[in-house]
Amino acid sequence: MINETSSVFLLTSKKNHYKIYRLNCDGTVKSIFVNIFNSPLKDELVEYEEIRFQLGYELNNDEIWKIDNFNIPQEICSALEYPDTIDLYSPADKTGLTVDGYSIKCLFMGEIVENKPRIVFQRFEQSQIFKRKRPSIIYKNNIFTQNNDFCLNLLERPDAVYYDGTFKFINYTNANKVLPLGNYYREATQEEVDSFKAASTFAFEDESVFDKYAVAHNVRGQIAKILDSKVLEEHSAEDLKRKAHEYSIEINVQDNKIIMPTTKKEIKYFLVFLSEKIYKGPLSGKTLISSSTREKEE
Repeated sequence: MINETSSVFLLTSKKNHYKIYRLNCDGTVKSIFVNIFNSPLKDELVEYEEIRFQLGYELNNDEIWKIDNFNIPQEICSALEYPDTIDLYSPADKTGLTVDGYSIKCLFMGEIVENKPRIVFQRFEQSQIFKRKRPSIIYKNNIFTQNNDFCLNLLERPDAVYYDGTFKFINYTNANKVLPLGNYYREATQEEVDSFKAASTFAFEDESVFDKYAVAHNVRGQIAKILDSKVLEEHSAEDLKRKAHEYSIEINVQDNKIIMPTTKKEIKYFLVFLSEKIYKGPLSGKTLISSSTREKEE
């Protein structure tokens, strides 16, 4: 458990550069941070199953994402081991920027467990900086006084935990604000989207409709999954048409090419089919769409 002897750190950023600062706290504030960073990532999440982070799967209430062999910046581990060598954070203006132009990206605390760093992270939002657009007064010792001091609001719980090479989290968006996770999340690049469109399986009546739909991150994730599965290479247009019909999805095939649907709804269901997010209910026999896909473990 993180205790009162642990330091509170800020990871700050400026473009693609990072710098770590230490937060100078009194005893009361340190206790607040200790309570926050010892909190679970989610209410009542004591026992949980760790799921390898992957595209297209939605966590259940008792599950948590994990990324093994996570590349943690060495500067973060060094700060934990040698906290006294880290500069104290001091805001240079009301936006929280440091004098050299770095902004707060996340907060973290940690401990050494069996000679390995265990680090708990919490994202930082600009909305946590208390902005005084009007005169601000504070009541203390039976009198109101003006207060122009720099002030931060704190979130209630952490967003991610790192230990022994594994990075654990629940919410991808929040964890990505702590440390960049782009290398661990497969999303089709624009070149891959173009390659998908150029597949010999497809013909387009109006590419602009598809292009607008393919801007979304989740759609690019589906396209990446389809490309990686090589389903377009292993199945002909007529084969895909037959299989789609079994799930009440009608595909228009002309000259051995699938005519890409021209409405957002039709494109959605077509990609759902290709990315295998559609199935028959084992009892009802109804066609169902899943928001998650994860292979059953043996």
